[in-house]
Amino acid sequence: MNNSTSKRFVDWPTSWPSGSFRALPTILLLLVVVAPLVGYGIWQGVVLQSTPIDPNAFGNPELVIWVLALTLVVEGLLAGILISLLPWASRLSLRELGYRALRARDLLFAFLGSIVMAVVANGGASIIQTVFHTTQDQQSVAMLKQLHDPRLLVAFALFACVFAPLMEETIFRVFLFNATRRYLGFWTGAIVSGLCFGLAHGDPVAALPLALGGVVLAFVYYRTHNAFASMLTHGLFNSYTIIALVVTPQLVK
Repeated sequence: MNNSTSKRFVDWPTSWPSGSFRALPTILLLLVVVAPLVGYGIWQGVVLQSTPIDPNAFGNPELVIWVLALTLVVEGLLAGILISLLPWASRLSLRELGYRALRARDLLFAFLGSIVMAVVANGGASIIQTVFHTTQDQQSVAMLKQLHDPRLLVAFALFACVFAPLMEETIFRVFLFNATRRYLGFWTGAIVSGLCFGLAHGDPVAALPLALGGVVLAFVYYRTHNAFASMLTHGLFNSYTIIALVVTPQLVK
């Protein structure tokens, strides 16, 4: 058990409150919040493998707006449910879980983490594409490549760099990572939350690289004790992809 007597993890929290992440509230939140996202991502990945989406379809502005709006509503609702129930499940306040102002040290960790995440995730993706001889884009990247309307590009950037990190870090790091780490330690928590994070994106090829990126995000969150730090790392990582596609598209072809 990861508690105040564990020599590996004594710095945060210094002790888990009695009843923190008990079986009933944890399983409930897993079923209501995490399972639908991961399950849908796995289903989407299976469908993509059998009937790949035509990338040109994302040139339709109405489709882009519909996809972004639906994702925002669903993930926002799940993250909202989680935020309201986290203090009950963890027996820790939101501040104790890391929702507090960023310090200079946190900002530095977040920035360095985004560089490491870019190297790990993109490097892993390149290796997988080489081994399996595939050039399939992640769905969000395929969508981004077809955005030519500046307004849609701004909307996509806001979603990918602001809203998605806020929601996904709450779900996969603040809840899932902590709930797993509570009993099984840092590495198990980081790997479990990273794998679920990767699978939830609905792309079999990108799942493992994103899972590795999720481990980096867990490390940033754990070392800074700040949820906004991993959110910033996540947002910066997404912004690098957007900038590369917009400014130097030949680098990602």
